[in-house]
Amino acid sequence: MLRLWISVALVLTALFAIATLALSREWEAATESVSWQVVFSSSAIEIGFGAFITDMNGETIRPLSLGGIQLTSPACSPDGSYLAFTVRETLSILNTGSARELWQWSEPTYAHLLTVSRDGRTAVLSGALHYAGDTQYGMWIIETTPFDFIIPSVQALRSASSFDLSPDGKQIVFQSQEDDLYLVNADESDMRLLVANAADPDWSPDGSMIAFSANWDGAFNIYIMDVSRRLWAQVTYLEQAAPNGGNVEPSWSPDSNQISFISLDERRSRLGNLYLIRADGSGQRHLLNAPPVTSACILRTRPVLLTADS
Repeated sequence: MLRLWISVALVLTALFAIATLALSREWEAATESVSWQVVFSSSAIEIGFGAFITDMNGETIRPLSLGGIQLTSPACSPDGSYLAFTVRETLSILNTGSARELWQWSEPTYAHLLTVSRDGRTAVLSGALHYAGDTQYGMWIIETTPFDFIIPSVQALRSASSFDLSPDGKQIVFQSQEDDLYLVNADESDMRLLVANAADPDWSPDGSMIAFSANWDGAFNIYIMDVSRRLWAQVTYLEQAAPNGGNVEPSWSPDSNQISFISLDERRSRLGNLYLIRADGSGQRHLLNAPPVTSACILRTRPVLLTADS
């Protein structure tokens, strides 16, 4: 009998330790996420055009500016440590945890920033850039240290409408003009189809998953795919939407546990409401009651150099 009670006590002690560890991890994650900031773009008439910032509750929305000039086209690194943006025609990459601007390029830039690498040294843009005395159009990869201006040689990459780098910088996922997702090595070798009829790829900071949107059942929804096993899972379950509307533009949180996305009434408008959801599909919540947004990403902390105007 004594042995039985000792065994029961040991089991209960082990279960208590496991529960305590789980709660501790949840508390640490919750504590870390308190400082996270959501950066988003909007052209809504309610607040104007440009980049804005808010906390994870979406309670206070402020425009982001540098030297009194509002930022545009913000993009976050996968772990939320770097922010790339444009100010008028200048492209900058900022280390958000220090008062240090990593890089600045003052050539005229009329491009939309798609992503910035985990170390902040690579930026991907789509649009028009002034380079070598000429304005060039398409998809551009800029290496900042040492400086290199890369024009993809693969036509599918040059014409991609959406694009993301793996956190280790070794692979690229992109959306083709036919709205299929492809994987290709960073040296543009071994291009292969990842998933058909999908859009808006975003690589998780831990490198294991790619989030994307797809309209497979009458409305765009958010999905995630295990990169190594090529298995996908549905995250949101919007059943009906206006033509081409739905949930789009997924963006991972720095810990790879949450995803922000935009819910659109009409996809062509590119303006919608911002939501957060856990990667397992639970805990969906509306982050901003207003205004409509066009893109969003999550930083670990509020950028030091930037002014969040009242």
